[in-house]
Amino acid sequence: MNTDYINCIMPTIINHLSTKPISLEMKRKGLLVYLFLLLKSVHPFIIPPGQGTNGRSTNSIGHIVVGVTAPRQVQQTSSQNIDTDVAPNAAAAESSGKEEKNEKIRPLDQNWWPVTILDSLDSTRPNGVELLGMKLVLFKSNDDDDDVDSWTCLKDRCAHRFAPLSEGRVVKNTNACSHIQCAYHGWEFDGSGSCKKIPQLDDGKTIGNNFNVESFPVRVDCGMVFVWADPETAQLGQLIPLPTFPLLKETVETNGLSTCFMRDLPYGYELLGENLLDLSHLPFSHHSVMSLQRDLGGPLPFKMLSKDEKSSDKPLFEAILENAANTDPTFKSIPSTPNNATLNLGFYEPCHVRYTRVGSSDSYVSLFFCPTSPSRSRVFLFNIFVSPLMKQSANSNRNEKGLALKKIKEWTKPSIVKQKMQKVIFKRFFTPLRSHMFSHEIFDGDGIFLRMQGDRTQRENLTF
Repeated sequence: MNTDYINCIMPTIINHLSTKPISLEMKRKGLLVYLFLLLKSVHPFIIPPGQGTNGRSTNSIGHIVVGVTAPRQVQQTSSQNIDTDVAPNAAAAESSGKEEKNEKIRPLDQNWWPVTILDSLDSTRPNGVELLGMKLVLFKSNDDDDDVDSWTCLKDRCAHRFAPLSEGRVVKNTNACSHIQCAYHGWEFDGSGSCKKIPQLDDGKTIGNNFNVESFPVRVDCGMVFVWADPETAQLGQLIPLPTFPLLKETVETNGLSTCFMRDLPYGYELLGENLLDLSHLPFSHHSVMSLQRDLGGPLPFKMLSKDEKSSDKPLFEAILENAANTDPTFKSIPSTPNNATLNLGFYEPCHVRYTRVGSSDSYVSLFFCPTSPSRSRVFLFNIFVSPLMKQSANSNRNEKGLALKKIKEWTKPSIVKQKMQKVIFKRFFTPLRSHMFSHEIFDGDGIFLRMQGDRTQRENLTF
């Protein structure tokens, strides 16, 4: 749809509405139709209220997602209705936004999205996933279990009769490569989507390119499988880095993917992104989870950081919580939090939120999220803890003379012994199983609110 065409005809329609004896409600609806058409022409991942992704009428919720920086848009929209007492750093936020306004915002499909983790995949069969409303299938194109780069992604739709390839099987080929075979008529496709076998085809006849299946670029990092959602801009994808960071990679390599929590959620990506950036709801939605309590709620004096003040890995947006020891609900719930504790909150486009807390030990809450469909999303959570002892060990000079003796003297200090004991106790308590159960408690706490929030937003055309 051409936006210039819309912009030309709509003034005529609006003028017609204003000169005819028509109700104000009809005028408002006309303007809403114009706005919807305009957004629809730019962002095809928008569905009209009351329709599902296949155009059928449904009672399920469809949320509007209008760009890769949904958290930025939520922040800008909500800040218009907040007075300066609640948002004392609004000017800083506006300044930070101006610095980024000249940066090109890519469409949603021109990004790397995490669709699943390696531990949830079966290398012997097709694995169905969903991204931006598209049904996709992942399968391993060779037999090497250690080769993570051999995972390939195709449209989950056979070129013959559109049967789901995810219901098929992975078959070995004579050249050590594997094909995905459709369960309906046995057609086979390789990792690039090329049709390699049609059992019903007469001998001597060749298979045309019109029988191929669309393929999608795949990258694997930190145990997550990322898919570039627009095959036509695959070359652009090669230039875009994944929103991961070295400490996360080191943690996964050391502890395995048991450190990752993955869950599907019944609300859209834009609501999930806003929720993950919202620190103020923790004491209320998650009351009694761990040591969170309602009376820990209070003002959160965030300060937006300028481009030069941001972390070295350059998040799109980053804020620091001032006086974090006495304002952050998590820090307030820990009696041993030092007064100089700090909290940084960063958003890395298009799908990563990171909380960096520095206190008696360092902790990183690393969240990734994926828009599976207009009304559903998937979240990935990593909790990373770094004690002072671990930092000291990592930063020590291994070539220094007398290092062993120095370590013995240092590690026998009462403060270090206490830290080591706390670490052992923490590891015994915070097992992967308990960590996953704790994470479920967190997402159970506000999931119903977010689902209902999306329902009301759509049905009543609300904004905030």
